[in-house]
Amino acid sequence: MNILLVTRALEEGGAERQLTVLAKGLQTRGHDISVAVFYAGGRFMDELLRSKVTVHDLKKTGRWEVIPFLVRFARLLRRTKPDVIYGFLSLPNILAVLFHRFVPHAKVIFGIRATQLELQHYDPLVGWVYKLESILARYSDLVIVNSEAGRRDCERQSFPVSKLHVISNGIDTDYFTHDPDAGERFRAQHGVRREERLVGIVGRLDPMKDHTTFLNIVSQVSKRLPDLKALVVGAGPDNYRAELRRLADDLGIGGRVIWQRPTEMMAEVYNAIDVLVSSSSFGEGFPNVVAEAMACETPCVVTRVGDSAEIVAEHGYVAAPGNVDELSTGLYQLLTNGNSREIGRLARERIVARYSVDKCVDATEAALCTKG
Repeated sequence: MNILLVTRALEEGGAERQLTVLAKGLQTRGHDISVAVFYAGGRFMDELLRSKVTVHDLKKTGRWEVIPFLVRFARLLRRTKPDVIYGFLSLPNILAVLFHRFVPHAKVIFGIRATQLELQHYDPLVGWVYKLESILARYSDLVIVNSEAGRRDCERQSFPVSKLHVISNGIDTDYFTHDPDAGERFRAQHGVRREERLVGIVGRLDPMKDHTTFLNIVSQVSKRLPDLKALVVGAGPDNYRAELRRLADDLGIGGRVIWQRPTEMMAEVYNAIDVLVSSSSFGEGFPNVVAEAMACETPCVVTRVGDSAEIVAEHGYVAAPGNVDELSTGLYQLLTNGNSREIGRLARERIVARYSVDKCVDATEAALCTKG
């Protein structure tokens, strides 16, 4: 099959990583895979090109460059004649439906990867986009959701239930694996001694990730564990980063926090930290970072947002979003109970058994190839 995946960009992120994994996996199954991006660049674009996946740059120059961009997209569809147009996130989903007329034989697949966004935190345009996506979903052939939480959210938004299909993300457990030496290298590079405890949060600097709660957890636990340090990995607006750094200083933990821009060496990060914290308060579907950390045998403290609790199961600690006391208790227990190595081993076994790349690619291929 000729499958066109459409996304905004291929910079560091969970959706972008999954698109890359899926494109490479489907290509190895003999499908003709190409990816259309609004904006060129990013580490995953380089990875796709190295894997000989065709990437079409739509050369969008900014938010308000609309008509020329749409013309280029229409021309791409006419030229490539895909059998499947698979959107990743809202704007690509909307474009796939609206431009279906240029390739009427093609199946249109919506890709949904977030849940219950609290739109008051974002530009008003985001709310309009989500509303339009839910209206246009009825004209798609299939809606692939990466989490049960996402499926429930789509039902609340009146997506056609018959079109909803859950396919969990796939984790590359060959790359994300237990590697103490890699972890020690990362710690040494960042001045973290072997005897110090290091906890981390990974994800873009965005209100949904609730870094504020994470910093408050670190502040609370550090009163009981003076050797505690924290690692914050993620990109985001400079003003928001500065706001979080001010909060860390106000909490008295500024000297304990390491601020790290996104890195390609994520397996090193997960192996360097003793516990991953996912403090998200809304918006998550299937949080890749949780499953990736677990694949590296790193225990996780997560909130009951998206499918985090289902991914972790009994191999970590689950708490209510925004509950600093409960999350702090979980973090302290994982750091001090002396059984973290066994918890990590069982966590990896769970990811290998349930969330492999092959399972994700198999399920996606079956869904895309189904006639209807």
